[in-house]
Amino acid sequence: MGTRQIRENRSFAPMIVVLAVLVAAAGLTLRCGAEETGVQLVEYASYEGGRAYKTGDGAYWVLNLNGAWRAMGRQYGGLVGDELRRFLAEITDDIARRGMPVSSQQEFADSWTGTLSENLKELLGGIAETSGLNQDEVSRLDAGIVMLSTVALGGAPPSACSAIAAWDGYTPNGALVFGRNWDIDRQALLPYMKYLSVVVFNPDSGNAFANVHPLGDVYLETGMNELGLFIELNNGAYSDPGYMEERENTTSLLATALNESSTLEEASSYLVQTPADLAYIIQIADAEECV
Repeated sequence: MGTRQIRENRSFAPMIVVLAVLVAAAGLTLRCGAEETGVQLVEYASYEGGRAYKTGDGAYWVLNLNGAWRAMGRQYGGLVGDELRRFLAEITDDIARRGMPVSSQQEFADSWTGTLSENLKELLGGIAETSGLNQDEVSRLDAGIVMLSTVALGGAPPSACSAIAAWDGYTPNGALVFGRNWDIDRQALLPYMKYLSVVVFNPDSGNAFANVHPLGDVYLETGMNELGLFIELNNGAYSDPGYMEERENTTSLLATALNESSTLEEASSYLVQTPADLAYIIQIADAEECV
């Protein structure tokens, strides 16, 4: 199975996340007027200035990381190393049983990691220092859900991820409400939803932001920053199946957009001016509008 074929089939787990409340509970103050939902966090562990929590119902992991990107990676690995090792073992075997041997998984993971930003590479490097996984294994875990969704779909582009926004007379107080749905091959991905997480990054520079993904997946498809700027990505390969190999991974660019953009206009301008590697439907929202 070729690298290009895999990269055209990004995965989306079956879940709509109440992101604003979880992020606020982890200590990242949002300014978008999140409604109270009664979500409570139970502290699970602390490591080198980072903290791990689980929601009261055990449905989500929430990590709160601080400092330089390498330091945040070390916190990440030190907090949930057991879970990362278990997750990697499970998904590696699963993908191999579906016809993609470990050697091919590693080949893809190496290519995938090469398309990420230097910040995310530093993050992965930090995870490798404290998680009990080596650099190759950390890269393979980061790409694991992408590979699994591809082999599960048999090469067909994913088509069910979606998003919806409501505002004005369609919400109780007129505020913008944005919902994001991941819904690609539920049966294949369901066993890994126990690793679903909201990871809050508080880097030394730029905006703090949260990434919603299974543990160990550092690329961003759904996230929000401390100013209430929300970004989500959907597959667009049905309109253009091409892949621009020389470009930075767009899911990496989304992390940069949240970290460096303070307004919807800034994020939109940044993404418009930065060519995507694949065709996507990307939506950005704040408390007032969405594009």
